[in-house]
Parts: sequence; structure tokens; C-alpha cells
Amino acid sequence: MAKQPNDYTVVELKDILREKNLSTVGNKSELINRLTDYNPEIWTTLDGSKTQQQHGIDRTIIDEDHGSRDTAAGEDDGRHLQDNNTLPENFFIENNLIRRENELLRRERALLQRELEIARQEYNEDRRTPRTSSSGERRSGPSANENVRAIRDLLSEFDGGEGTFWKWEQQIRLLRISYALDDAATRILIFSSKLKGCAFEWFHSKPDHLTFSIKDLLKAMREMFDLRQSRLSLRKKFEERTWRMNESFTSYYHDKIILANRVPIEDDEVVDYVIDGIPDRNLQD
Repeated sequence: MAKQPNDYTVVELKDILREKNLSTVGNKSELINRLTDYNPEIWTTLDGSKTQQQHGIDRTIIDEDHGSRDTAAGEDDGRHLQDNNTLPENFFIENNLIRRENELLRRERALLQRELEIARQEYNEDRRTPRTSSSGERRSGPSANENVRAIRDLLSEFDGGEGTFWKWEQQIRLLRISYALDDAATRILIFSSKLKGCAFEWFHSKPDHLTFSIKDLLKAMREMFDLRQSRLSLRKKFEERTWRMNESFTSYYHDKIILANRVPIEDDEVVDYVIDGIPDRNLQD
């Protein structure tokens, strides 16, 4: 049914007037009359264009809806075909790749084990076989586990005397580093008649000492025998040491330096202390 002029709202009438470049001033009757004066057939034209426009919009919506449905259906069909056609192939390809990677890892592991075994054999042969120096002369390897007797004399005896353990421990550490001694060789070195007196009795007073590692053994001995004087008492003893009558200056100097090293005293201070320890002012000058 065609739309009559009075069926239009004021807003719609003003919009039509603006499209025709006509005035929009006035009430609804004036707006209708102005459009009728402009074109008596305008109402039929407006109704027809409106109908065609509406039909066009509806057709577009329908086409778009059908298109989206067709597209979705096509994608579903594509996925279905893909799932049916490519999944099994991908599955077998991945399976083959995993098997190959596992095989490569197995071979690499076997190769590493073989290299480790060769390195161990070379290391053992190196320890047993005399080495050759750069000059072509044969010499023994750095390890002295089989030659503890040869270096036994380099370690002094320890009887547990006060203030002497730290020097004895330093000797052990130096020998371990210099001759690459392991725990077994170091234990033989210590037990080879190097413990005397109180230290010997302490060691054999507890069977567990035989099973201690060198680190734990030295720690236990340090707690037992490292009874060094405090730094304050050592400094006091150093400062009180003076050059005595009927004593050579060399003996005084050596004793003063040894006491200074035990405190310790800075090198630039030692000279002043040595001079202050000379009772004679003339000799000081």
C-alpha cells in the first residue's frame, strides 16, 4: 500500500526538503504543501524508491547470509578433507623423525662413553709411564702417590707443640699441591712416623681418625692443637723484643723480623720498630 503524505513524520519531511534544497521552516501542513508544489508526483516517487531501497537492503542481507553459510560449509569440508587426507601422513613423518633423533642420541651417547673410556686409559697410562720433557729426557709424572717415601723427608714432625700446628699444616697443603697427592697418599705421608708425642697419642686415641678424610682430619687437629697466641699478645711480645747485651745484631734482627711476620706488622713499620729496639741512642742514629 502506497504511503500517504500525512504518514510521513516532520523529521522525514524535513530530510526530503533538504535533499531538494528547499526550506524546512513551517509546520507539517506547510512542509507537505511545499513538497507538493515542488512536484505533485513526488509522493509516488518517494514511495517507489523507498520500496526499491528496502528490497535492495533485504536482498543484500540474504545474499550475505547465504555467502557466509557457503563459506563456513566450504571451510568445514576443507577441514574434513584435510583431517582425512594429511593427518595420517604427518603422523608417520613425525614418528620417523622421532626414531631418527633417538638413534642419533644413542650414537652420540655411545661415542661420548667411548671417548671417556679412552681418556681414562690415557690418564692411567700417563700416571704409570714416565714422561718426556721438552729436551727429550724422561722424567716422572707429577703424581707422587707411588713415591711417598721420596717426599716424606720434606714434611717435618709434629708433636702437638703450642703454636706450631699452623706451620705443619701449611707444609702438608704445599706438598699436596706440588706433588698432586690424593687423600690416600697424604694419609700415608702423615702416618709415616710424622706424628710424635701428644699428637701421636691423640690420633690413636680414637679409631675413627683412621677413616677421616684429610680435610676432616686437619680440621679436627686444628681444633685440638692450633692454640696460637692472640694478635695482641704477639704484638706485645714483638714490641718488647729489644737488642740485648752480648747478643749479635744479626740474631736480634732475625728474631724481630720473625715476630713481626707472626703479628703481622707492615713492612714500612718494621724498620722503625727494629731501630726502637736498640737501647743505645747513638747506635739508633
